[in-house]
Amino acid sequence: PDHPMVHYYVGAAYTEMGECRKAIVSYTRALALDPTLADAVRRRGDCQYVLVPVLSSDVQDYYDRALADYDAALDLAPDAYTCNARGALIASLGRLEEALEDYARAEALDPDYPETYFNRGYVYKLLGEDERAVVEFERFLSFESHWNDEMVAQAEAYIKEITEGE
Repeated sequence: PDHPMVHYYVGAAYTEMGECRKAIVSYTRALALDPTLADAVRRRGDCQYVLVPVLSSDVQDYYDRALADYDAALDLAPDAYTCNARGALIASLGRLEEALEDYARAEALDPDYPETYFNRGYVYKLLGEDERAVVEFERFLSFESHWNDEMVAQAEAYIKEITEGE
């Protein structure tokens, strides 16, 4: 059926199965029927971003598409997750100061979103602002729950690397 939510949920299923290209098609179909589905735009952006390392010839195109989707999702319904995703994409392009702006916006939208602090800590680490990086990593670790154990281990390792290297 041509109902936007049907296409959205098909896209979500494909995303869960790791079928990003098929998910992008489904999200795009959902958005053709209802361009206000912020989560469909956001998830399509995630899929575009996931495909970047897989594709060698179209890397910039997928970065551009992901960034456009994140911007559109933020225009429709700003949230900390999308600000963080946009910041990570921008940081991967070397635009670190701009990424910090995305993380500040994420914190303003939801100060209880732990990944904001991990991501900002990592950018500060890249910028050589070690004290600020440690503060952010410690703030990330102060949350009771984390969805990603790997990020917890990385934050702990970064703190150790920074503090023992001084």
